[in-house]
Amino acid sequence: MIKTLASSSIITMALSVVFTATLLAQTPKLNDAEVASVAVTANQIDINYATVAKAKSKNVDILKFAETMSNDHKAVIAQAVALVTKLKVTPKDNAVSKKLMADAEVTKKLCFQNQEKHLIRPI
Repeated sequence: MIKTLASSSIITMALSVVFTATLLAQTPKLNDAEVASVAVTANQIDINYATVAKAKSKNVDILKFAETMSNDHKAVIAQAVALVTKLKVTPKDNAVSKKLMADAEVTKKLCFQNQEKHLIRPI
C-alpha cells in the first residue's frame, strides 16, 4: 500500500514538473509581476499537496516529508513576498499561474478518483 501511494506520488510530482516545464517553454516572456505570481502559485500548490498528505497519512516518513515540504515552500513564498515588497512589484495573475492552478485541480481530482477506486488508499 505504501509503495503504491509513494509510486503514485512520485509519478504525479514528475508529471507536474514535466507539464510545468512544457508550459513554461511555450509561454511568452513573463514580466516580474507575473513571475512573482507563478512563484507563489507553484509553491502554494505544493503546500496544498503537503496538507493533503498530512491529513491522509499515518506513515511517519510521509508526515515528516510533508511537514518539510510545507515549511520549505512557505519559506520560498516568504522570500518571494520580501522580494516583491522590496522591488515594489505586485504579483499579477497570468496564463502560467492559471494553468498551474488548473493542472493542480486536475491532479487533485485524479488522486481522489483513484483513491475512491481503491487504487490509492490512505495510509
